[in-house]
Amino acid sequence: MNEHSPVHDRNGDTVPLREYIEALIAERDKAVTEAMRQMEQRLQGLNELRSDVVKDRNLLLTRERFDTEHGGLEARVNSLENWRGKALGFGTLLAFLAAAVGALLQSVISRALGG
Repeated sequence: MNEHSPVHDRNGDTVPLREYIEALIAERDKAVTEAMRQMEQRLQGLNELRSDVVKDRNLLLTRERFDTEHGGLEARVNSLENWRGKALGFGTLLAFLAAAVGALLQSVISRALGG
């Protein structure tokens, strides 16, 4: 017999059946009540976790949206790289022209000064 049971206090081996069953039912009710309380706590924790997951889900990017936006950014980067290539080519051409004009001017000035 359960040592914590109120029926255990009696001296002897016999206990009225009704009292024994009521004591068992009371013990089981306490156990069920405690289990229900713990279950409610766990469910509350899971509900909080679920709400956190829902909040976090709103911060995430879907694969489709990423692909769409990344494709747009990739096109812009390619466009900028093309523009940069053209700008470098134009700058190189200007440098050559400036060198040629400088050499021509130096030649003209040196002839004009008699050299």
